[in-house]
Amino acid sequence: MLNKKVSIIYPSSYALKSLFSIMNNKDNMYNLIESYENTSISLGDIEVMPVKASHSKEMYCYGYFIYYDNKTIYYSGDSNAIEENTLNLFKNGKIDELYQDTCYPDYMGSGHLSISKLSDLIPENLREKVYCIHIDGNELIKEATKLGFNIVEINNL
Repeated sequence: MLNKKVSIIYPSSYALKSLFSIMNNKDNMYNLIESYENTSISLGDIEVMPVKASHSKEMYCYGYFIYYDNKTIYYSGDSNAIEENTLNLFKNGKIDELYQDTCYPDYMGSGHLSISKLSDLIPENLREKVYCIHIDGNELIKEATKLGFNIVEINNL
């Protein structure tokens, strides 16, 4: 689409190659970097560490710690929770920015963390460091903004 080859960091190259084959994604569309869960890999001046994320029983999903320019960023990937260790690191100032998969409705079995649960987890004074991703509609944008969270916007594609 953008004529750019995407680099994907994932703990199981076989699983992704199988999925991409089914979806008719060609090998020349991406660069797959196999990694190990909870183990950092270096990509130039960036370090990335995949960590297991809770999404659904049927799908293995990963979040990522990204270390760059003396900053620590957590990106949740598809996730309906924030792991306790990650939340503690964030609350103790060890994570500079937290990007969390968020949805508006709060229902049992959701693969995404509701904005109401996110607001229960994150103290008001830290919400300016939280960026909601995987936006499912305008209700979420309004509520997240009202509660003091950021919404990720895509610019300059």
